[in-house]
Amino acid sequence: MALPTDPTATTIVTEAFNSAGESSPSSAQLTRATGQWLQEVLNDIWLEGVATGNTRLKTLQETLIDVSTENIRTYALAETMDEELEVEVLDGSRYDTAQAGASTTITLASGDTGTVSTTEGKWILITSGTGVGELKQITDYNATTKVATVESAWTATPTASSTYLVVDNEYPLEEIDLTEMSTSSPVPGRPTAFAKYNRQLIFDRPWDRATYGIRARFFLNIHQIDLTEGSTTRITRIYRNWQDVLKQGVLWKALRDEDDQRYQTEYQLFKSKTRALLSKEIPYGGAFTGFTVGG
Repeated sequence: MALPTDPTATTIVTEAFNSAGESSPSSAQLTRATGQWLQEVLNDIWLEGVATGNTRLKTLQETLIDVSTENIRTYALAETMDEELEVEVLDGSRYDTAQAGASTTITLASGDTGTVSTTEGKWILITSGTGVGELKQITDYNATTKVATVESAWTATPTASSTYLVVDNEYPLEEIDLTEMSTSSPVPGRPTAFAKYNRQLIFDRPWDRATYGIRARFFLNIHQIDLTEGSTTRITRIYRNWQDVLKQGVLWKALRDEDDQRYQTEYQLFKSKTRALLSKEIPYGGAFTGFTVGG
């Protein structure tokens, strides 16, 4: 049996019109619904989340992987970021230049001293060159050939010019207030804390190497999400996970536009479904305990 296709903005609003009794909505109606009403519904969901103290939603969870820049202590936040959950430094003593790469492997430096037991299960981060920023888990290692197999295909296959880090340690950073930052010139090293200011992370010290990984787990701002549809895009995941509420939102707006008084009942149902959605979207690990708008 074929899997159902992912919903699109057009299918969501078409089904909403069908529920309102419009079996064949006009192109003008579809354009208005996809270009205005659907975005209004997403905003309504977001505002309800703000009102209830929860815009940390599972569907909006994201992970960013990057690499340190030597002697720099600032890091620009992604425009899509609403609030960070955790910022970590990825570190290790095995960083070098690869000998080669293939779709699911990377050949470590000839002088690498790692063993099977100290390599398998570890993360490997491409720190420069082709594939920079990709983080994969090593599932198999041949200590003789130095070939490490990773859990899935690289997006960009590393080459002999790619550098890597085998991650031995993951260090969560403490968030502090900007006023707690030292006003002196700190010695470069591995940061232990950060503050946020003007959409930047400011670390408590500059990086002493360009071989650390930076991993930020955060929640997206729904107003900054790319609306390009596709099987792996965020907006398609939102349409897939929230489609019942989105259809309900477009339905009541379509009825109101037609001066159909059924919209009042459908609006109340939309509010009820929105609250249920937000409850379902509470991140794994228990109830939400706090939120700060912006960052």
